[in-house]
Amino acid sequence: MITITSSLTPTIGDSVTITGVTPAGYNITCTVTDVPAAGTFTCNDPNNQLAAGTGGTVLDHAPNQAVAVLWNSVNITNNIIVNNEAGWDGAGISLQDALNVKIVNNTIAHNDSLASSGVLTQGIGTPNASAPAGSCVNPGGTTSCNQSAGVTSTRNSAVLTTADAGLTLICPPWYTGTTCENFSNPAFFNNLVYQNRSFDIGVGGFGTGTLNQQKLVTLFNGGASTAAPAQTSTGQCSTGVTYSDMGVRGGGFTISTQNSFVTDGPSPFISTYCNGSRVPPECTVADGCGGPTGYGVPPGIVDASTPNPVFSLTPSATVDEGNNWINVSWGPLSMSDPSIQGPAVGTTPGNWGGGLPLGNYGLRAGTNAIDRVSVTGIPAYITVPGTDFFGNPRPNPDGDGRIDVGAVETGAVTTVTATLTSISPNTGFRNSSVPVTLTGTNLTGA
Repeated sequence: MITITSSLTPTIGDSVTITGVTPAGYNITCTVTDVPAAGTFTCNDPNNQLAAGTGGTVLDHAPNQAVAVLWNSVNITNNIIVNNEAGWDGAGISLQDALNVKIVNNTIAHNDSLASSGVLTQGIGTPNASAPAGSCVNPGGTTSCNQSAGVTSTRNSAVLTTADAGLTLICPPWYTGTTCENFSNPAFFNNLVYQNRSFDIGVGGFGTGTLNQQKLVTLFNGGASTAAPAQTSTGQCSTGVTYSDMGVRGGGFTISTQNSFVTDGPSPFISTYCNGSRVPPECTVADGCGGPTGYGVPPGIVDASTPNPVFSLTPSATVDEGNNWINVSWGPLSMSDPSIQGPAVGTTPGNWGGGLPLGNYGLRAGTNAIDRVSVTGIPAYITVPGTDFFGNPRPNPDGDGRIDVGAVETGAVTTVTATLTSISPNTGFRNSSVPVTLTGTNLTGA
């Protein structure tokens, strides 16, 4: 017999599920036998398991319902999530068994998924992966399976599905029906998602020259037969690539978006950059540099076997026996352009990389991401942060009652009319300089 105090108000005969954290998991269902006071009830523990668990959560499913308002929640707001890379998917945001998540006013751009994870080729460690691989895998093939890059959700795990068995879930209000039984669908409001790239790994033919004993590994544009483009300058964002901004691993579901800006068109930002070459492409062999001018994906070399096995994506017992792992190199490894020399200080030359930052993810003038959303009509379950990433007010003080998409709110633009009433003196000799005094209103900066 156990007595529980909580915010629930069950009645005698209701069914209650109690879950906690133990090595084996803790999940019992009992029947309420007494309600001595509001918020307190008693039920029989059929397995006497409470001693084995800590931090238990009580869900009243009367009758057999789990109420979403009692779930743990996560809010992701006012973040600039850019220029990350992932070997699997979701280089920007990845969701797993996260049914009550609100993603509001974030900028998610230029994140890359490489699909280089062994899970995607059913490697030996796949069963022990922290999340299921989904259906987009290619066991024993010559290419991996490209993945979504910006925001990736997944189907609910077997652990969560088993824990929810027999319950009728009441999902958060942004879900369609009871789809929270199937996958993590966040409240995705007023976010800016831009040009998140998707690649996959492919095994080609043998190399030439001294590389003629080993097959070449190539990074391809996702789902295409064209190789990922090389860069001719640091941070260059090349055209002709595959964008995959949002997706659900394994497919079958779609992340819902509200008042968000998901685009691969003209950049809405002041300046951006893309991942790629670790060595600045501007640095030539004559300068003492070398290596790939883009992502590098050389195969791993096994030291225990001679000669080295030919590289493949076919799983083996261990990577050091199969010669089937990939060493990814990427850059830039600097927040500013390493090919630009900063200003000199006295007689001391400026530092290389001393220029402006590579990326400025504020909104450029004229983009339609500015003032895109009205502050009226926002769903009740959404709280728009009152300041932006930099602490500036949202909305800005221009009084139009609209806010920008993404993490950065542009400042108010005011128009000031200057009025000149007099100039003194107002005469002088030709080809001479005459100091004058201007009198009027709003002349500062005019």
